[in-house]
Amino acid sequence: KNGYACRSAFKLTQIDDRFKIFSKELTHCVLDIGSNPGSWLQVAASRSHSKSLVIGVDRKISPSVRSLDLGIRVAHNGQTHRLCKTSNEHDVHLIDGDISDPKTQTKIKLIIKNCPKRSNVILSDVSPDRSGDNIRDYTDAARLNADILYFVTSDGLLAHGGHFICKVIGGSGYTNELIDFCHRNFERAKIYKPESSRRTSSEQYLVAQFYSRNSGHYGKTKGRNSAGVERFGIDSWPGLVSAQRRR
Repeated sequence: KNGYACRSAFKLTQIDDRFKIFSKELTHCVLDIGSNPGSWLQVAASRSHSKSLVIGVDRKISPSVRSLDLGIRVAHNGQTHRLCKTSNEHDVHLIDGDISDPKTQTKIKLIIKNCPKRSNVILSDVSPDRSGDNIRDYTDAARLNADILYFVTSDGLLAHGGHFICKVIGGSGYTNELIDFCHRNFERAKIYKPESSRRTSSEQYLVAQFYSRNSGHYGKTKGRNSAGVERFGIDSWPGLVSAQRRR
């Protein structure tokens, strides 16, 4: 594990190595949704600004996550990587709560909007509870990703030029709708499967970079609200209940 809380850290390090998500100079705020067991928090802290705001959200933050020391940096020695100790200057907030709960969303908004900078990177490595029905599971996962992305864009939490990374499972029309939204509202969006993901697993990651809610290079304004944010996702997706969309 090279000092990480879990091997899932290598999924994020491989994503960052490929797409350059984090910057030690420019990444001042990171929101990690589904932060247990803490390995993505470690990666985010180690690759962002030394005094960055780091927010972790999960239904119940585990004690092991609360005990993590995020004052770390990754030391490179040839082909080996290890964590080395530095002073912890990160402003860390850990939130117990379901991301779909308005109370949890309010807590996140209060933290980010009281800071001078919006979130440069938003991570979502969370999945809904599995039902055993693949079609239903894929649909629920797409719905959750859609809700998260709608929340962080409509409420202005994702900074202009920021990045959004989320886990997608399986392949469905619903996932394609999510990707299409990202193509219209980010400079680029790609599906990527890290080498550390199991070959037999259906999980992949959507990497959307350089958010711009005006999205001038796409030239589309249809379906946007008065704030310039596209009304995306659930309302027009077959099989999903628009009444559940928080207005």
